[in-house]
Amino acid sequence: LSAEFTALDQYLSRSVGPDDPDEAWPIKTGLARVQHFYEFLLKEADEGQAIWERLDNPEPVSDETFHSAMAEVTGVLDAMQVDWWPTIGTLIALLRHGRRNGRLSRGLNDVV
Repeated sequence: LSAEFTALDQYLSRSVGPDDPDEAWPIKTGLARVQHFYEFLLKEADEGQAIWERLDNPEPVSDETFHSAMAEVTGVLDAMQVDWWPTIGTLIALLRHGRRNGRLSRGLNDVV
């Protein structure tokens, strides 16, 4: 995107000179809008990268944190009168152990 923007900027600089401001106005306005959105997208991409880095290296979740979050979600969904149920790993753990984790037969900790 950067190369395309630079090429467009150079072309417009050669094609529309300062001697013809009336003809250049829509092009200059469009170019300013492109520059604005280009800078916005670059900033968003940088911020998005930081978020993905945090998601790739999550902090451990304690049982206390898990139960607190689950109680909060349950309260919100119940207040909204939404039908809900646990799925995937949470459902498997609840069916196996009645909580989010438990011990397996060889003494290993099962965290689903």
